[in-house]
Order: sequence, then structure tokens, then C-alpha cells
Amino acid sequence: MFGGPSQGLAFALPRTVVRQPLLQRPTGHSTPARPGLGKVDELLTACSVPSSRAESSRAPALAASIVVAFFGRFCKAPVRKTARSRIAAVASREAPPRPPKEEPTPFPRSPIFPPEAFRLLELFNTEKPELQDLVFALEDFQYLHNTDRQWGRFPRHVRDVPNDPYNRGSFQIIRGILKCIQQTRSSDLRYQAVDTLLALVMGGSNITRCSVTFLVEAGGAGVLCGVAKETGDSSVLEILLEIARMAPDEMLPQLIEQGSVEACNSIIEDSGAEPLDQLAALDLILALSKRAPAPVANAGAYEAVKNITNVVLIPRRNKIMNFLRPLVQHEGEEAPTTNLRI
Repeated sequence: MFGGPSQGLAFALPRTVVRQPLLQRPTGHSTPARPGLGKVDELLTACSVPSSRAESSRAPALAASIVVAFFGRFCKAPVRKTARSRIAAVASREAPPRPPKEEPTPFPRSPIFPPEAFRLLELFNTEKPELQDLVFALEDFQYLHNTDRQWGRFPRHVRDVPNDPYNRGSFQIIRGILKCIQQTRSSDLRYQAVDTLLALVMGGSNITRCSVTFLVEAGGAGVLCGVAKETGDSSVLEILLEIARMAPDEMLPQLIEQGSVEACNSIIEDSGAEPLDQLAALDLILALSKRAPAPVANAGAYEAVKNITNVVLIPRRNKIMNFLRPLVQHEGEEAPTTNLRI
């Protein structure tokens, strides 16, 4: 494999250069020899001075084994040492103590309502609030609704109220305004409450506007119909008109049963009523006649509208009579279910 004997000795380790340093024993001033080099020295001694031809022929193989053992020793020793040092370092290392847990920074909680709404809720939750304070609070709240387009949002239905504190506050605002409309101690408070409710239903933005469904479910239909019978206020009739136009079909019977048509009839038949109030009453009857003509005709709206003599109100009167005439003046015992003629 390595050629003749002379070439194998030359490749292995020359006697004059390699043999003497490797066979030299460590002295007091020399570097200590690595453990395990004794075997290397014995192998070098065995192959350095061949005594016969047979031994000289085995010299290249011995030299190769010496080289492999020498470099294997010096290459593996640092790796083992490094592995041992790492294992010792991991075994002796201790985890530093965990720092104490800090409490989160106490940021102030953002209020769910603006100050004007909070002030109104505080007065509604007071047992005997000052009536003038309620008037000022309603004015501020109405101004907030008309100017701030994102001050809040009313729920769509009353069933959503118990699940959210914000919805409960909105429900208390509507109920408080209805109580202010229903009370009779202060006319200024009633008028201001009506104006505020009208602004909530028809004014402001679509986001902050109160839906008529939520208003009816909160009990607004009965309160407004009773106040309309008592005062004949056109603002109350405008709120009822918005309910008649925008409320679902299943809420219209409730609106008629609460006395909305009777309130309009009393205003129309009152000779001393203002023309604008009579016009608002006619608009409400017309809106109800378009959606539920039979209950309106049964409430006596046709006879009340027929007696109008004001020239300005006659066009509105004729529209209502066209919707109700087939249900009132008909042939046979039962009224037709439609006013379309074939």
C-alpha cells in the first residue's frame, strides 16, 4: 500500500527528526505529557528500529496506525472536554429568582356616557329632583344630541337592555323623559321633554337616533296618546306620526288601541284648535289610513274628517275620505277588504 520498506519508513516518521522528541521523557521544566501517550511511544519504539526484514515490512502499517491513534487522540480530547464542561456548567447553574409581578398601570376607565347624559341620569335617579334642574339638563342633553353625531347609540329592542349597562342607561333616559312628559306639575318641563323626545326620534344622526320600535316597547305610545288627548300639542302628534310611519305592522294595532285616532278626532272637531294642530292630526290619520284603514274607520275618523270646512285642509281631508269611504259606504253587510275597483 505504501511501497517498499524505505518509502514506508520515510513516510512514517524519520528516525533523525521524529523519533528523538517523541521518546524524550518530560522533565521538571518541560510541559507535562498528555495521558495516553505511553502507547504511542511504545508503537514508535517498535517500528523505529526494525530487527529483521519481516518487521521492516510491517513498519508502514504500524506507522499508519500511529498516525491514526495520534490524531484521533488529539482531535477527540477537546470535544470530550467541551462536552464535560458544558454538562458541569448546566448542573452547577441556578436559575435567577423571578422578579416580583408588577400590577398593571391603573389607567382611568373611560365613561360610557357624556357628562350631559350622566347629569340627566343622576337627576332621574333622585327621589325629588328640582324641576328647573331637570329642564336645564334636558336642554343640555338635546343640544348634545343635535350637535354631537357620535355621542351614543340606543338599543333596537327592550330585550337587549338587561345584557348591557349602556343599554340600561339608555332605557332609563327614555323612561325618564316619558315621565317628564306625563307629569302635570310643570308645563315647562313637559314641553321641554316633548321637544327633547322629538329630537331623539327625528333629529340628530342615524347612529344616535332613537328608533320608534324601542320607544313603543318602552311604553311611549300610551303616554304620547294620553298627552295628545289632553293638550293637542302638535309636537306630540309629530312623534306619533313618526311612529305610525316607521313602526312595524304588529305595533299599529297597539297605537290605535291606545287612543291615537280618538285624540286626532278631538282636535279636528275642536273649533278653537289651531290650524297647524288640525293639520298634524290629519297627517296622523292619513298615515294610519294607508297602513290600517279598517281600524281607523271603526274609530270614527271618517265622520270627523268629513266636517272640515277649512280650505287649506280640504285636500288632506279628501285623501283620507278616499281611503275610508269604501269601508264606510258599501253595499252589503260586510265591508270590502280593498278599495280597488275592477
